[in-house]
Amino acid sequence: MSRVKIVKSELWDEDIPAICMICGEKPAQVRHETRLARTFFPLSLLGTLGDILAPQKISFKALTCDECRQRYLNEATTHKIFGLLYLSVWIYLGYLCVYQLDEFPKVLAGPAIALFCVIFLNFVYWFSIGKNSAIRCVGMDQGTVSLEFPNGHWGVKYTVYKREKGHQLRGGLPQKPTKTVAPSGPAAAPAAPAAASNAAPPAAGPGMGTPPAPVAEPSPPGAPKIDHSSHAAPGPELSYGGGGLQLEGEEQGQIPTGLSGFLAVVKEGDTDLIDVALKKGGDLHETLPNGMNALHLAATAGLMQMADLLIRKGLDVNSEMANGLTPMHLAVQSNNQGLVGLLLAKKGSPNHPNQQGRTPLHWCAAVRDERLDPNNRYKMAQLLVKGGADISLKDETGKTAAMLATEGGEEQVAEALL
Repeated sequence: MSRVKIVKSELWDEDIPAICMICGEKPAQVRHETRLARTFFPLSLLGTLGDILAPQKISFKALTCDECRQRYLNEATTHKIFGLLYLSVWIYLGYLCVYQLDEFPKVLAGPAIALFCVIFLNFVYWFSIGKNSAIRCVGMDQGTVSLEFPNGHWGVKYTVYKREKGHQLRGGLPQKPTKTVAPSGPAAAPAAPAAASNAAPPAAGPGMGTPPAPVAEPSPPGAPKIDHSSHAAPGPELSYGGGGLQLEGEEQGQIPTGLSGFLAVVKEGDTDLIDVALKKGGDLHETLPNGMNALHLAATAGLMQMADLLIRKGLDVNSEMANGLTPMHLAVQSNNQGLVGLLLAKKGSPNHPNQQGRTPLHWCAAVRDERLDPNNRYKMAQLLVKGGADISLKDETGKTAAMLATEGGEEQVAEALL
């Protein structure tokens, strides 16, 4: 089976690939209302009672194709049957404790044999048929849930879906019209549409005051474009983020090109290839000259599944790269709330300062990056504060995150930090 960590809100909103969760290949045609409980040993030996007592549960709609539908339903029914069998054994044991207490421990032989038989049959069923059609909850925290699927195909589809969605936010695919900031007055020129973000910049001479193109500074080929144009310049201006400042080191939050070795595998986002790469001699701790390691790369690309795997394999969740940036800084800049929540759950520090004394909360409040959707900045700031971010921390210039948000025009974020 293959484990996939998913943001709970994505499950509830069905913001996931419409692919069958059993075969992982065919389009989903049926939605099943499903309620999963995270049970663990010895709670799992209680069967149905263990599912009821489990403190962590989640409801969502499981997706299957027509061909896998009956397999999924059969497995769910069999799981319930075994749960009732476990419960029956414990009820029988309780009956013996009440009405035949004087014959203990002889009467324990019957329940012990029955429990052994149920465990054995469940074990045989699971490894022969069950795991090929089952969806199980194996982990849960405040914002995410880890589910196990019969194979890794659906997890790959989910990773690709998340990557393409992030790429769309960065302008690589057709996207919603971006927020346009235009000067007031009758002479104001109409704002350019978002689709023209890659068009050639208009000719302008020094001192003419004509605004620069939406992407003012060249980036490595294939890297996400970041808008560094000045808010002070007159004329129309495009900015997906709608505000923010240009801070030292934010250019590090770009996906590098020309990668090779283990980092190239990480960039692909397929977690199933990581173990293969490591067995072939890949270096988990491979680092670029700017200090970027595999976890920094996964955070920059917004690859939550990859980041979770790399942390479990031993990479430091608070490791620093150039300018003192941590994976948390880069996850904030990649506009991935689920990834930020994962890093917080993995003991990532929301108060880790970079070389300018700026924490991930400062980064959320101030960095001007087209990936930082203004509708998400406020939620991101709230998530960091709930995760322990200190709103009173100041950078080397003596500014708090709220001050930087106000200075960059992020009034809603500033209100969340006051």
